[in-house]
Amino acid sequence: MRKLIAAMSLALLLAGCGEEAQWEANPEPYGGIEVLAKIKEAKMSGATELTLDSNEITDLSPLKELTNLEWLWIHDNEITDLSPLKGVTNLKMLGLSDNKITDISPLAVLTELKGLGLRYNEITDLSPLKGLTKLESLYLSGNQITDLSPLKGLTNLKVLELWDNPISEDQKAMLKKALPKCRIVF
Repeated sequence: MRKLIAAMSLALLLAGCGEEAQWEANPEPYGGIEVLAKIKEAKMSGATELTLDSNEITDLSPLKELTNLEWLWIHDNEITDLSPLKGVTNLKMLGLSDNKITDISPLAVLTELKGLGLRYNEITDLSPLKGLTKLESLYLSGNQITDLSPLKGLTNLKVLELWDNPISEDQKAMLKKALPKCRIVF
């Protein structure tokens, strides 16, 4: 079966078919053919919401052209690379909890975000979130975060979850002082 898929992939490449055909020839990294069909339908309809939770997705490349998306939920997958989301700049709500994310720098351009879920990943550096000043809710529990200073300027935050992180008491006090109107849960 793998040889057949590999042969089909090669044939599509040689025939000059686009990325979409290549994804369909090897759908596993994208969550399987059903997930690709859901993404294709979202693209064709101009959908503003998409949920792809629990699909063993490792590659977000098929999402890069879904520029109408405002809500995207892709919790509980195997995602490490967020760079395909750079072009999905209309996102207002993004759920990426329970993945394998370490680098959140591609999220820095998603300045329309109001809600962001990144629970239970492997994140240490929050500096890419510094410019996401429209954020109202941010969920960062279960990571390896120690420095909270990048969050000081996010004054629109109403809810911030940070439990299950190795955060010092000094960092907690600093953030409480910087964001007095935010409900922070350590």
